Amino acid sequence: MTWAAPLVLVLHLVPSLGRTCMGVRKDLCLDPGSLCEMSSLQECPCAEGYWPQIDPPMYSIKEQGIHFGCCPGRGVSACGPQKATIRTYAEVSSSLCLLGILLTTLVIHYRQPQAWRIKSGDSAIENAPLVHDGAQLHAQVSMDRWCISLEDLKQFKRLVCQAVAAGRICPTETDPFDPTDYSIGPSMYTVTEQYIKSVTAAAGNVSWALMKNPDGLPCDVFITHAWAEGIYEFVDRVVQSWPRGGRAAYVCFLSNPQNMDIADLISTPEESPFAKALDSCRHVLAVPNRRCSIYSRLWCVYEAFLAYSWNKPITNATSHDFNTWAYLLRMLFLSQASLSVGLLLPLNLATVCFLPCIILGMLFMILFLLSFSKCGGYKSHLQKFAVIGLVISGSVSYACDVSMGRALFEDNWLIAAQYISLGLIGTVAMELDRLNSVAADESAEDLRRDFSGRLSDAECSVEGDRRSWRKCRSVAMRVLLKKP
Repeated sequence: MTWAAPLVLVLHLVPSLGRTCMGVRKDLCLDPGSLCEMSSLQECPCAEGYWPQIDPPMYSIKEQGIHFGCCPGRGVSACGPQKATIRTYAEVSSSLCLLGILLTTLVIHYRQPQAWRIKSGDSAIENAPLVHDGAQLHAQVSMDRWCISLEDLKQFKRLVCQAVAAGRICPTETDPFDPTDYSIGPSMYTVTEQYIKSVTAAAGNVSWALMKNPDGLPCDVFITHAWAEGIYEFVDRVVQSWPRGGRAAYVCFLSNPQNMDIADLISTPEESPFAKALDSCRHVLAVPNRRCSIYSRLWCVYEAFLAYSWNKPITNATSHDFNTWAYLLRMLFLSQASLSVGLLLPLNLATVCFLPCIILGMLFMILFLLSFSKCGGYKSHLQKFAVIGLVISGSVSYACDVSMGRALFEDNWLIAAQYISLGLIGTVAMELDRLNSVAADESAEDLRRDFSGRLSDAECSVEGDRRSWRKCRSVAMRVLLKKP
């Protein structure tokens, strides 16, 4: 989309160059000048049944005024009979669009995520769980089927939101989360200790995954993440990045039985539930977070090693601003406000501004494309500047085209509608490109946070897991360093 977005917007601009109506007449001008010349502050009068169209910008401006011709049929021009109507429309539209820009800006800066509301049937998991024999069920169902669906994950977030609001999940010294903040939330450690263990204990000490799906689900997606991250941040990133066609995912804190001793299951990493699920999956989703790099955690490093060794497609989960719709709407308001301001320009100024706006639009398009190759803190600012510049220059140039009577006229309405649609689509696409780029850069920064690049610095919460993994570390390093 990076290339397509600005090109769509430019295609909205270029065809207006040199477009004239069919059958233009110079002999039907009611202006006394012999060449249909007019003062820039006067109307362009034509005979009945004709409407004025300004000559191409490079030829229209003369010392005596502005050259124009008369076109048969109906058309819209700022110097024609619709002059007052166009001005009224532009004044009302610009006022409403400026108000829209203000409101969407306030939404972007002040609207915060809200708790997900409980749905019918959610509470039954806590109040009336189906009791199983956890040890027996986990022995019967193969490890690669200890999975949850996307809807199961969404339901889990709703239940956690309810538990936090009810005070059943509380901040601790090691996890002083804000109960009113629904963007990060409590860590996996806190959620597991204060919520998952109690709920699954009532269901027979099964894992959350087999409590929801006693027969298990085939593993399509393996999710690798760190337990230090907030549960809300984790779920939001997974939901937004869920691979197309994925039916179920292995998520360790929900897939493994938290009330059972699984030391024997993970004592040999290559035979652990992690390895079995990863072997059977079709896609690996790496979920960064704002607290630490997942690759500063030993198990995540091992999972990355297996995924790479087994040629599994790996995707970094990104988190888009939940006010994305407000960003897009603000850019559309800016586009229409610029169009309205362009319609209010005096005709002589509109004629002068047309070509420079076209050229500026091309330059902003080039800047937008080049900004994607830049790294560092100025990248997002360059992209925002390029998007705003291209939207404003494109809208003003089209407004100038309308004012000169070269955009909206008989036998051209369909083409005009296509150009307007292209402009709006290009505006939305460019802003989406910018937001996606910002999300990808933030994801990459989260992966680099506290990551030294040395395997020996990776940490593990359980020392026994560290000793177990060290047994296969030499094998892992030989595979990763093996020349093709």
